[in-house]
Amino acid sequence: MNEEELIHRIKNAIILLKEGHPLNVGELTFGSKDNNHFSISGWSIKNNLEDITRDSVLKELNEIKELFSKMVRVSTELSDFIKGKQIEYYLGYDYGMGSIGICKEINGQIKWEIDLK
Repeated sequence: MNEEELIHRIKNAIILLKEGHPLNVGELTFGSKDNNHFSISGWSIKNNLEDITRDSVLKELNEIKELFSKMVRVSTELSDFIKGKQIEYYLGYDYGMGSIGICKEINGQIKWEIDLK
């Protein structure tokens, strides 16, 4: 997705987010359950749950945060939309018929949702 497509997708996402609907933007899913919270979800690239480690999760979580930061830099509308909101990052494992929460980061604190090696 080029920058122009990304900006257009983010504009559409903000419209739906204001109504409480989550929306995929590139590799991430944005959510806004209320005026105080904004969530960014991504999924592990690992094919097997057994291959996921705490180190790999932290790396993937940082990649999600970096990708989101790039989106904020290219979209002033997204930057304005998230102002004053608590940002919550989530990493999950997509097993094809659903997903399993791995961890979330809120206010710089990581909370593990599954036990990992």
